[in-house]
Amino acid sequence: GEMLHTVEREGIDAAGLEAHIASQPTPIADCYEEAATLAISYAIQQRKARAFFDIGADAGYFSRLATACGVDIVHAFDARPSSLNALRSLDERVTVHAAALSDHHKGEMTVWWTGAQIFERKPTLQQRLSLAFRRKFRIHEARATLTSIDHFVSAGGIMPDVIKIDVDGYEGKVLRGGSRTFENHKPTIALELHQNTKLVFGDTRPGIVAMLTDIGYKALFLTDHHDRDACRVVEVSADHPLVARQETDFLLFV
Repeated sequence: GEMLHTVEREGIDAAGLEAHIASQPTPIADCYEEAATLAISYAIQQRKARAFFDIGADAGYFSRLATACGVDIVHAFDARPSSLNALRSLDERVTVHAAALSDHHKGEMTVWWTGAQIFERKPTLQQRLSLAFRRKFRIHEARATLTSIDHFVSAGGIMPDVIKIDVDGYEGKVLRGGSRTFENHKPTIALELHQNTKLVFGDTRPGIVAMLTDIGYKALFLTDHHDRDACRVVEVSADHPLVARQETDFLLFV
């Protein structure tokens, strides 16, 4: 029950995670983001995870990692047709959802996307100029379900043990849509945290970290989520200098 999860969650700390990243073989052959991969596999192992949510699943690398680590139930969420085609070729334990996660449930609707970014409203002129500046010119439309973690959990009765979130600037919206799940169940959250310039709706990196540390999570920051040899793991608060730096970073919230 909940007590068991709490005990297991306390088994993940900065020193243990750093030692695991430095010493363990990678659990999947075509490994990329090596340190992040090892951090997620460690979380799955420590939580004895049965259910894994892959939010912003792309081609399903982390869904494949979860099944390779023995997870029984994987839910992969993405709204981009190219990603969905790749996801549907995965292991039968992976359930694929043509869905974009937000802070509320809206049901099926049109979403817009370019590269890895998904928009629930048609991009404004300012957003289009910003995307053009980053050389992402083509904006595509797709039909997808707009939903939230809390709605999906309550509607489906599936409680995740580990959640990976990589949503290219939408971190705040996705986290606000899971607040009930996080407070009541405390799943381990693996979060790709983007630069302030990429975050939307006025969110900031310290604000994103505070959302979870304020409800009792520990934030473990990987100083280099690609290179396992260079990676140090630092427990941070929202006002830590690492949180203030403007890079794409990876944190594990436990």
